[in-house]
Amino acid sequence: LSIPWKEIAPILRTSIPRALTLSLHQLVLLVLIAVAGSMTVGSVSVFQFAFNLQSVPLAIIGVSYSVAAFPLLAQLYAERQFAQFARHIETAMRHILFWSVPVIALAIVIRAQFVRVVLGSGAFDWDDTRLTAAVFALFMLSLAAQAIYLLVVRALYAAGNTRLPFYVTLGSSLCAVGAALTCHQLVVSVPALAEWLAALMRLEGVSGIEVLALPLGYSFAMLVSTKVLVLLARKELRIRLRTIGGHALQTVLAGFGGGVVAYFALNILVSVLHTELLLGILLQGFLAGIAGICGTALVYFLLGNEELREVSEALKRRIFKTEVVAPQDEDHLAV
Repeated sequence: LSIPWKEIAPILRTSIPRALTLSLHQLVLLVLIAVAGSMTVGSVSVFQFAFNLQSVPLAIIGVSYSVAAFPLLAQLYAERQFAQFARHIETAMRHILFWSVPVIALAIVIRAQFVRVVLGSGAFDWDDTRLTAAVFALFMLSLAAQAIYLLVVRALYAAGNTRLPFYVTLGSSLCAVGAALTCHQLVVSVPALAEWLAALMRLEGVSGIEVLALPLGYSFAMLVSTKVLVLLARKELRIRLRTIGGHALQTVLAGFGGGVVAYFALNILVSVLHTELLLGILLQGFLAGIAGICGTALVYFLLGNEELREVSEALKRRIFKTEVVAPQDEDHLAV
């Protein structure tokens, strides 16, 4: 039995780096969980809960855009339509930033309400909620970077390049572990830094804040690796970073505006609604989130954001547009 190595070799060269890239992410999580196991009791649960919660918006925004874009990107690259290939990547990037940056701001503001509603039952007390919410917020800082990273990796796969994502992911994995260990050592050995971090995340009097080092290191690594990957891949993908930069500024302004509105709305709601009841906490987060969304939409509207116009037109077509029924000839209706 002869094995057609000439036909198998290209498949192996393409698939092996891709498989290793996928496994590196799981290895990083395994190492970070092992580090959390050496911390205060309950740190592993806090880390896992927070990571699972941040995976939800990442799946909705980042994974959905990258997976949906891949077939068209592969087709455009195979047809050598490189200009359309690059414009499609830029459009997906702009839409990822359009959604993810305001989500980051809102998640940071209403993090405690969100975590309490989802996880606040049984032995999960208020200190656990505050600590998990802080870890969740630090993970969310890199939401946009993680989503863009997934998109660029898929675009490189569509172009047949699986080695660059592997090398960058390998460096990102080492950076994440190294940054997490460094942050952990600093938090443990420098009391002033631990106190400042606790005050920043409103964790005064809460034990086990050293677990914050893990999402800090992870988010730092994702921000750095995404920038490195985009810079290394921009020539091959032919993307224009200056065009995306202008839209990124609009998303930051809109996210900041929505976050400020949500923050003031939450302060008002906390004084009105009871925090002892689940319904009160749910209403606090929901109403503050709605206010933040309205503030974000207003800023986008005032800035003349292109993505907001595209989304509103798409909603109008789906909701209000109905097909016109042509009148039928009376002769055809006669029996």
